[in-house]
Amino acid sequence: MSLGQPIPIADITHGLRALWDADHAKSRAALMNLVIYAEDDTTLETMAADAEQIGASQACRALIIHNRPCNEDEESPPKAWITAHCRLGGGDGGMICCEQIAFELRARDNNPLRNIVFAHLDSDLPLVFWWRGELSDNFEPRLYSRFERLIIDSDTWRDPTAGIARATAALHDHAAHYVLHDLAWSRTHALRLAVADCFEDPVARAALDSIDSITITHSPSHPHAARLIATWLAHRLGWSPLRATAIFHYHVTPGTPVSAITITGGGCHFSITWDKVITATSELPGRRCQQTLPPGPTADADVAAEMLSRGGHNELYLAATAV
Repeated sequence: MSLGQPIPIADITHGLRALWDADHAKSRAALMNLVIYAEDDTTLETMAADAEQIGASQACRALIIHNRPCNEDEESPPKAWITAHCRLGGGDGGMICCEQIAFELRARDNNPLRNIVFAHLDSDLPLVFWWRGELSDNFEPRLYSRFERLIIDSDTWRDPTAGIARATAALHDHAAHYVLHDLAWSRTHALRLAVADCFEDPVARAALDSIDSITITHSPSHPHAARLIATWLAHRLGWSPLRATAIFHYHVTPGTPVSAITITGGGCHFSITWDKVITATSELPGRRCQQTLPPGPTADADVAAEMLSRGGHNELYLAATAV
């Protein structure tokens, strides 16, 4: 994935204008500013591929920023690149394009992140900020006060509970107004729908009070996705932490983020499996029901794009993670 044309930061505005002046068959499109930010080993090329994937369905100006703390001998001035991701437009054969500006930051102190972001936003469009990896000291009120939406992935954190608590605590700051999205939560969207569908049947619904065991099977890299399903179920069923601890069990196996959920109780057995599709099986007294559902995306950029298309305020996620 090419980052595009290297350019001095002072010339970015002029360089972007030149992109469009050079080809009148291209039309610029932007309904939001998208910042993809990382301080870990994620590469700019990986983030550029994610920006292109999201831009295919969500018109945006994309800023991708790789910011690594460094020693004195590693410090260097910020570097920048510009390009555009294009797709076919209407019937006139023109192209609809999203701008991308990439930055590489290597600074010991006086971190330029906030200035870099605010100086390159597209007018007054909403700001969606995808923070890859752990929240750092750069997650501070003068930055997040401008977020419309904050995307995180708690499955990548060493301490997901503490990280989510920090992200939600910021929502109580009078300056903050963002909607919090967690990729670990969004990856389970189709599974949660499948579980809910199992209990549309009145006989199954009557068994809710008698559930005595829930087993969740997840991949080694997605343990918190499994815990989020558990907290969602506990929240919806009004269980105390003590009861939830006794009922939930976890298995680890390679495969999809959460490959199976089994629920038993009240003479009923429910099995939701996720392989190429999601299969939900309900074994009720005297009968057996089965349905197949689409699984939804798993790649980070695809999950983020679908999540942004749904929008919403994610109040259920906040309530479940508070359990």
